[in-house]
Amino acid sequence: MDVTGDEQAAASLGVAREGNMYDITYDGGGPRRVSTGQSVVRIVGNAHDGHTLEKLRIARAARTRPAMDDKVVASWHALAVSAFARCGVLLEDAEQVARAEKGGVFMLEHMKHAHVWRGGSASGEADLDDTAYSAMAFWDLFEATGKEIYLAASLKYTDYAHQEFAAGDGGYYMVGSRDDIIARPRAREDNPLPNAAAVLGMVELRLAMALGQPGRRERAGEIADHLLGALGGAGYHSGQAMSLYREVRSDPVEVVYSFPRNEDNKLAWLKAGYCRRWGVVRIPLGASLVDQSLSRGRFPAETSSAFICHGGQCHAPSYSPAETARVLGQSH
Repeated sequence: MDVTGDEQAAASLGVAREGNMYDITYDGGGPRRVSTGQSVVRIVGNAHDGHTLEKLRIARAARTRPAMDDKVVASWHALAVSAFARCGVLLEDAEQVARAEKGGVFMLEHMKHAHVWRGGSASGEADLDDTAYSAMAFWDLFEATGKEIYLAASLKYTDYAHQEFAAGDGGYYMVGSRDDIIARPRAREDNPLPNAAAVLGMVELRLAMALGQPGRRERAGEIADHLLGALGGAGYHSGQAMSLYREVRSDPVEVVYSFPRNEDNKLAWLKAGYCRRWGVVRIPLGASLVDQSLSRGRFPAETSSAFICHGGQCHAPSYSPAETARVLGQSH
């Protein structure tokens, strides 16, 4: 009333003295409330209360705004990059891949091995979550784009994690070695984020196949064995560890893509490489770091093709996404 000069304003907008946890939409026929937890008022169309809301907005702008947590946490940011990259492939949506790339470039330019970024500067030492999720984010970006810079970054973060956090028995510490901590906790459970050690093992497995470095696959197996041993086997908090175990104990399958420069349907090809079986790694050719035995005779290419390799043997090349999905579904 003091701000709007209208005794009916609060009632017409559905605002109660005790507050609310509703998204309030006013369409001229009275307030309509939907439980969202946002507590936002929206005017639909040319409802007369637009002037009322403007008065409220001006009054609110004169008050000190609540503090906002606007820092960028490396681990959370990396998880988002992975989500956008995978979403872009599975939905064949180049815009989502571009969004993932934007986030990845931000990581490369601003995060380094820091824990948070805020107000133009990075600070804090990266922990295992930050490092492992970043390694996976860059692998997902490499898979979605085939760009060398992301494969190199994934390799860099993976090796940094092993150097800084490995316990030597297949397990990993959550933080690096420092003089100001009494004990270094281990990464063992999914709670609430995915087990970072298991995520790292999944990246090691992918790098092993893409780079032709079997020692990384052995390392992934050591991580899986350690985690399930420490957790006492399968349980509520061992989902990521169990997924890693299934991957390293499955017969690996490589889906190797060879694209010409003018291929504009890459996402459909990459999507065809997804299936319900474990241990499938999708590798687009073109990056110099990729094992030359995978590239030899296949890249550069004049026509897009996919090679599905299993047990050291490769099927005849597939020349369409549909054929790729069919052959992959039949491989054992």
